[in-house]
Amino acid sequence: MGSIFSSFAQSIDPSSIHGKVICGYQAWFNCPGDGSPIDRWFAWAYPSPAPGNVDIELYPEVSEYRPEDLFYNNFGNLGDGTPATFFSSYSESVTQLHFSWMEENGIDGVALQRFITQFDEPILTANRDSNAVRVARAAEEYGRVFYMMYDITELGADLFTTVTEDWEERMIKDLQITSSPQYLHQDGKPVICIWGIGFDHVYGTSEETAQLIEWFKNQGIYVIGGVPIEWRTGEIGSKPNFDTVYTKLDMVSPWTVGGFFDTVAADSYNDHYLEGDFAYCEANGLDYLPVMFAGISNHNWEVGASPQNQVPRLGGDFFWHQVKNIRNLGISSGYIAMFDEYNESTAIMNSADSYFSIPSNQYFLTLSADGVYHSPDFYLRLAGEISQHFRDGTIPPPTFTTSPHSAPFFFRTSMEPKYDAQPDWLNTFDEGIPPVNVAGPNGTGFPNLSLVNDQGHLGTTSLLIEGVDQSNQLSLVYFQVFDVDVTVEADTDLSYHIMPLNEGGRNVAIDLIMSDGSNLRDTDAVDQSGNGMHPGNPRGTIDEWTEIRSPIGQWISGKTIDRIVITYDYGPEERPFAAYVDDVRIENNLEVVTSVEEPIQSQQDFKIYPNPTNTGFLHFELSPTFKPSTCFIYNRLGQLVSSQNIQSYKGSISINHLKSDLYFIQLSDGQHTLSRKFIRL
Repeated sequence: MGSIFSSFAQSIDPSSIHGKVICGYQAWFNCPGDGSPIDRWFAWAYPSPAPGNVDIELYPEVSEYRPEDLFYNNFGNLGDGTPATFFSSYSESVTQLHFSWMEENGIDGVALQRFITQFDEPILTANRDSNAVRVARAAEEYGRVFYMMYDITELGADLFTTVTEDWEERMIKDLQITSSPQYLHQDGKPVICIWGIGFDHVYGTSEETAQLIEWFKNQGIYVIGGVPIEWRTGEIGSKPNFDTVYTKLDMVSPWTVGGFFDTVAADSYNDHYLEGDFAYCEANGLDYLPVMFAGISNHNWEVGASPQNQVPRLGGDFFWHQVKNIRNLGISSGYIAMFDEYNESTAIMNSADSYFSIPSNQYFLTLSADGVYHSPDFYLRLAGEISQHFRDGTIPPPTFTTSPHSAPFFFRTSMEPKYDAQPDWLNTFDEGIPPVNVAGPNGTGFPNLSLVNDQGHLGTTSLLIEGVDQSNQLSLVYFQVFDVDVTVEADTDLSYHIMPLNEGGRNVAIDLIMSDGSNLRDTDAVDQSGNGMHPGNPRGTIDEWTEIRSPIGQWISGKTIDRIVITYDYGPEERPFAAYVDDVRIENNLEVVTSVEEPIQSQQDFKIYPNPTNTGFLHFELSPTFKPSTCFIYNRLGQLVSSQNIQSYKGSISINHLKSDLYFIQLSDGQHTLSRKFIRL
């Protein structure tokens, strides 16, 4: 039988795991109405997402997904006003998007998780099979590599037969997964990983586990073992007397996620385990695949079991520290846990950057939770820099070079602690601009700039500037607040919200200081109302929040913003001034999505019968308001096996040519899709 995959130009060599960084890939997120065999919420939450009921900690950033791949999740709108949605991993376009991110950022490929204990239902098997096929196609399309990883936790006495039969029947016979030109090999052998070997909570004696490993090796397979941290030392966490089992593996990969909590503990792991592990593997002819992770927290998933932001990412420093330890030992390969794991918040792919990009009625972790702004794709880009060091065999420098931001999001903060970038300076006068003719709120001392937590446009926190203007000639104070390094592009906007508390507060403004010493206020820049951006031009309405937005790229494109300041600058009269400032954003002009396509409410009205069927026809009936134009039928692998035009909301479809199996029928009107599964007997 020929391969079900097609050949594409390859940019990552699939013949060796050495010199590569592989990411764990769950691909387990589903949503009702996504056309999948599961057709329900899966991995996001059970039975459905809602405030207080969610299985993820780190919120996904979804601006690059197609609207048809997003599904409302019952949370309030995000901070920027867009609807709260989740994506479905089942969609082929979603898989393709993820692999395009890998290609764009120089990430080598993935180990696709195969959760074997989920296969007690045919629909779960069908869903995971479809994911495997989609991953193979995406790997070929974007020149990445992949291999299968069996998770054997929760298996019992059926360990051997369940895994071996799945490999023989599903992976090799039905899916022909290793025939993909991008399936990873080592020493000419297809690679697999068996995760859970030797853990003290996982079923299997040393004899049973060794039998499983030997079976795969006898099939000509290169076997990686996902093992506990203590695999070599035999400490608590690892089963005793497994030494001979571990040496039967081709490669050992100890699971470190959650094993240490900061850079000091990472160094302790390096001294106590990593160095000895690598030396042991070198002496015993084993390859070694250390695990790296950006951070971890699962407070939402297991409420009360762990604190929020349990292992902080430290803006990438925690991740980078592990990489330095690994590469300094000369270890040639690495495994990132994980690419898309939002549940325990280890994901490196696009994630919420700030309070702007999470729902308003549920706690979620953001990439700026440590108080410094990082854009949604930061960890993808950092993983690319990490991968390059493994690929080139180089030693990482003390600090990484990956920028904390990239277009279109350069800087966004609503000042909210735990979610947002926090001021680098408070109550600090800007360089070279001392206060002139101003005093503190009571007429003495100096004006104040402070964070307050009882007044915010978005959330509860904002910045408050307050003081007294003591001259009718010239009065000013400039507070430097945020230290940034943003190169302005032609379509870059600055926006913020302001609430003046008095007439003087209307002459408070955000100003930008450039790396060349120039500023925004002295340009011809104007806001959306044509009002000049100099604070001398009054703005806003007293005791009301007003958004100020300016397409600053029209005036300062090509310049680099060095810092963001908040200023009062006015001349004609003596008076108090006070204003709240919130929601500061520097981002490229985007068409703001205020709604996504409404979910099809007639999904429940989509009926097919008889089901199961042993006849040559399948009858369908749906709401008369839905006018389908095309019918598609897919097999359990997600492959299109039939399509035909239809003109009515009810009728019959020929299925006489289909063999006995599980299928999925989709009716489309060109914009919306309704789906149902059926069994052909």
